[in-house]
Amino acid sequence: MKTLFIHIGTPKTGSSAIQKFLEKNRVMLNENGYIFRELPFRDYRKAPSFEVDSEGDLIYKDSSSLFHKRIPARRNGYFLHGWRSEEYREKNKTRLSEGLEIINGWFREKENVILSDEAIWYSLFLWDFMDRVKEYAKEHGFQVRLMVFLRPQDELLDSILRQRIEAAGLTVSWEEFLSWKKHQENYIGLDYQKKLDYLEKLFGKDKLCVHAYEPAEWAKQNTSIFSILMKDLGLKEGLPVKLPARGVNVSLTHNQAELKRLMNRLTDLNTKEGMEAEELFRNAALDCSALKKDPDGCRYFSGEERAAFCARYEEGNRRIAREYLGREELFPAQGREIVKWNADLENMQEDVILYFGKLSMELYQEILRLKEENRRLKRSSLGYRIHSFFQRRKSRG
Repeated sequence: MKTLFIHIGTPKTGSSAIQKFLEKNRVMLNENGYIFRELPFRDYRKAPSFEVDSEGDLIYKDSSSLFHKRIPARRNGYFLHGWRSEEYREKNKTRLSEGLEIINGWFREKENVILSDEAIWYSLFLWDFMDRVKEYAKEHGFQVRLMVFLRPQDELLDSILRQRIEAAGLTVSWEEFLSWKKHQENYIGLDYQKKLDYLEKLFGKDKLCVHAYEPAEWAKQNTSIFSILMKDLGLKEGLPVKLPARGVNVSLTHNQAELKRLMNRLTDLNTKEGMEAEELFRNAALDCSALKKDPDGCRYFSGEERAAFCARYEEGNRRIAREYLGREELFPAQGREIVKWNADLENMQEDVILYFGKLSMELYQEILRLKEENRRLKRSSLGYRIHSFFQRRKSRG
């Protein structure tokens, strides 16, 4: 039967690697009856920026912001992630209908279509998009299978804050971010059981492929997220595949996230100059994070804080583990000691020097580039050529 496979996240669980893998293996997928293509929706890079009020609700601001300008085209399921804004309400509905029509056209070529976007997980309770996908699939004779990877809630929240500081210009502290409880539950969706129950009701449990995101354990078992993905898609083992390069999506270290958070206060992302400055700050922080990693076990939570935070999800996680993974614990304890991050850690001074050194080198290279461009323009100008002509005549006597 024709099948629409949708990889829905969650965020920070190897989604970029999955999308890179699908992108690099388009030909192999096509030869085996699968389509993974970009959709022609590029204007969705413009999306409204937002703040979160004291109750944890999203408050949208100027829609000229370009917070999502960095969304790559390989995230072809992004049209299933709608923005909760009256300004975008009709556009969301139109874009959903257009996307489903395009996919239905692809089914005339192949039996299977693959979509992927981690932000779909965010939108499950914002819009009835999945309800509409179910209805459309029934009307047009194809089934839907969903693939989702889950990681410990504390790690997810920790990683999301650093990502938003890096890519969305966020300036809030960990304590402020942690206070956005409605945002955590309704948007980020830390209650995994609640969202899976919703999807199970729509599509049936047998249509959900649920996995714990545990790269270290996969390595011990000589498997990978790509092998799991291939199995979920129903592809046979042994097919020749191309693997993406390591480090598809570098994450900021906690120190570099703090530096970038403070630098974000200097930028206005609604101006061209602010966007260019933010890009410079971002690249410096990413480059430094690639050079120097976090100490083992570094987290925003302490061990005690982590235990208290995760306790609220323990029952739901165990139910997911039993029903989908056939084990008792969704996230077995690793026994690794947690080191609570703070800005006064010994290695912060070194990271500050590294960051501003990198920033200075970037600015120096830009100055050199502009100097060379200025020399080139001077040499090409009429005045320069006339001046050079008379200088040569003068030197000849």
